[in-house]
Amino acid sequence: MKKTKFFLLGLAALAMTACNKDNEAEPIVETDATVSFIIKAGSPQRETEPNSLLDSDAKITKLTAMVYAGQVQEGIKTVEDADNVLKVEGIKCKSGANKVLVVVANYDKNAGGDAIDFTGKTLDQVKAMTIQLTQDNQSAKFLIMTGESNAFTIKPGTNYYGYPAGTGTTQDNLIETGNALKVTRVHAAMSIQNVTVTFDPQYSSNYYFKPQNVAGLICKKQSKIFGASLDFGTDYLGGVATTAAAYTPTSYDNNVSWLTKPYAAKAGFYIMESVYQVGNNLRPTILCVYGKLKKTETQDFSQEELDAAVAAGYCDGNAITYYPVLVNYNGYGYTYTGENTGLNKILRNNHYKISLTVKGPGTNTPEGPLPEEANLNVNCEVVSWNVVNQSAIWN
Repeated sequence: MKKTKFFLLGLAALAMTACNKDNEAEPIVETDATVSFIIKAGSPQRETEPNSLLDSDAKITKLTAMVYAGQVQEGIKTVEDADNVLKVEGIKCKSGANKVLVVVANYDKNAGGDAIDFTGKTLDQVKAMTIQLTQDNQSAKFLIMTGESNAFTIKPGTNYYGYPAGTGTTQDNLIETGNALKVTRVHAAMSIQNVTVTFDPQYSSNYYFKPQNVAGLICKKQSKIFGASLDFGTDYLGGVATTAAAYTPTSYDNNVSWLTKPYAAKAGFYIMESVYQVGNNLRPTILCVYGKLKKTETQDFSQEELDAAVAAGYCDGNAITYYPVLVNYNGYGYTYTGENTGLNKILRNNHYKISLTVKGPGTNTPEGPLPEEANLNVNCEVVSWNVVNQSAIWN
């Protein structure tokens, strides 16, 4: 009878554990303290436009926190909440100096990473993890965020990291009072804010263009999640196959359907950090507007007119013309305001917003250097999501 009673009590305990959304692994070391912390991220917003990317969508539904002493993981806890996770409470750990708190938000297989168990991982192992650019992480709810504290001291008993003054009791230890731990998106974003088509007189009587699609070209496939630079590897993805040119990477999947979409104001993509260094096979990320080049709004080219446009490099054999913008590129007359601009690189947590003015036909090789006669001026302003407003003029 007693065995049956104990067995039933054990089942009840397991059932209660299964209902708990807070998942805390048994610490590797003997514990004498707990740490609670709060995080700082942007206000969560909902996407109200199907093609738009938002400046501040920072909703966290899953947050894993780890306490390290050197390479040793002394405590770990995961909290999940569909309404937004802003804190993790009561992480069991060991007191002592030089502790580091490491957090990863929204990290799962849908976010471009493997379904990895962080339990027992060394600090170097966690920092070596990478994610891939996928269709799933084109949704803001799967934007990975990471954060890492400076070294701090944990005292025996209850510790609060980043909480306001007056939290807990006088016996509790307040760390970084009022300075919530900052978590930052791993992804960047790029979007076309608008396209204005005003052909110059030498083109207006022979050519017509209306934007039809937006594509991401030469987008990094993989990214680190920690480090001063997240740039990783030389594999790239693109939304539309075009004629190979000087910027076309060696390792390139350019038939990725979710990296192209119908043109609309604010249409764009979430992307990874990327550095442009041609000598190291590192290519510039391109946001491209494209569509059919015509004689007039209602009239396609004759075969002779199409052949002439192709020969001029204005379009391909299907009359498709491309208007590429090399994102955050230093050159081609691009001008910038703000910070982190014209760096020949894409940086995490930056949203590159591009406004394009079209004054003439585009090109049939969007992955090559722009024609000398093309005057593409780019004006960028950076805030956090650090926003870069980029105005481009194609003559």
